[in-house]
Amino acid sequence: MDQASRFRSMLNAAGSIVAPGVFDAMGARAAQSAGFQAVYMTGNGSMASLLGKPDLGLATMSEMVGRAHQIASCVDIPLICDADTGYGGLGNIRRTVEEFEAAGVAAIHIEDQVMPKRCGALGGVQLVPLEESVDRIRAAMKARHSSDFTIIARTDAKDAVSFEEALRRARAYDAIGADMVMVEGLENLEQIEQVVQSISCPVLFNIYECAPDQVHQIKDLEAAGVKLIVNCLTTTLCTATLLRDIMFSFRDTGSTAAYYEQMMPMKEYTELLGIEDELNFKDWE
Repeated sequence: MDQASRFRSMLNAAGSIVAPGVFDAMGARAAQSAGFQAVYMTGNGSMASLLGKPDLGLATMSEMVGRAHQIASCVDIPLICDADTGYGGLGNIRRTVEEFEAAGVAAIHIEDQVMPKRCGALGGVQLVPLEESVDRIRAAMKARHSSDFTIIARTDAKDAVSFEEALRRARAYDAIGADMVMVEGLENLEQIEQVVQSISCPVLFNIYECAPDQVHQIKDLEAAGVKLIVNCLTTTLCTATLLRDIMFSFRDTGSTAAYYEQMMPMKEYTELLGIEDELNFKDWE
């Protein structure tokens, strides 16, 4: 069974799916090692890792598909990816779907921002008209080779316009048969529950810890009816903090001693990266 079919089976089963956000293949291996059943490729984190730049739509579709292929090829769990706006017009969206699907990805979400897009967390988001965003989702659904490849319709309307506009767009995507809807920027469980109750298709919720009361518990999100739970930036922001602190400490003290106890032992590190699979690989002959 391919990963798109596996993910579709998970969507049809009871309970929520938790897919930790990662920005590279090593993060995906860590998620799989921890026992998670799926993993999510963050657009913001991937942009930072690839280009060292903020998420302002600077990465190309090919760059993001390449990163997705690297991640999908090293784990045995479904990968969900941020596909931004689809990287252009309807023809571009068609190719975006084809390329992510060919890369072994199980699902993508496409948003309703103008191009160039901005990470929702950065503010200043602008949207295309509802009709145009609906056309994007229709084009994505039409372009997929397998009906198991999951198309998630994302809206950033909650912060860009209003919560009511976000609900209107969510209902419109549900009405045309989107596999799942993601409303970005929901602030509390009440809003999350209202989205879930307003549409018939599954809901993706993205945990973004911008305030202590938004560090939601999985059990609470599952009770609210959320089907797919991701945390887009947790690992990215923690990694950025650690990298910065190590560099400043090394510069100021002339030693890495302060971080010695935090370093993963080499044996654990190589096990995480699958060294046994590599060393035990046999030629066909």
